[in-house]
Amino acid sequence: DAKEPVVIFTRFTSDLEAIKALCESQERSYAELSGRRNDLKLWQDGGADVIGVNIQAGGVGVDLTRSRYCFYYSKGFSLGDYLQSRRRVHRPGQTRTVKYYHFSAVGTVDEKVEAALSAKQDVVDFVLNGCVK
Repeated sequence: DAKEPVVIFTRFTSDLEAIKALCESQERSYAELSGRRNDLKLWQDGGADVIGVNIQAGGVGVDLTRSRYCFYYSKGFSLGDYLQSRRRVHRPGQTRTVKYYHFSAVGTVDEKVEAALSAKQDVVDFVLNGCVK
């Protein structure tokens, strides 16, 4: 369904701007949860299809169960923030299987960050030491 609700987590404000522009070009309604905007209720009530969420702003106590699709446009270096963001979509009240998608550029530190998060390891140690514990 073209209007399926979607959550897109980002680390940077510029990424939120890019997501908003993409939504506008695709005629998708956009909401945001960040340090500068809080459109969570609008999105939860069905007033927008897509919510761009700053990964730190979308932490404890935020209910994103309206969506079953979660994208990571950019990620931070905090394993705790990453795990907490996943719990915002897949939590009590979620009735559907949640699908997670991660965007990573080949040949960049993004690949190491993704590997560390997948292994549920401290990202900084993993990137600097390049090994799985």
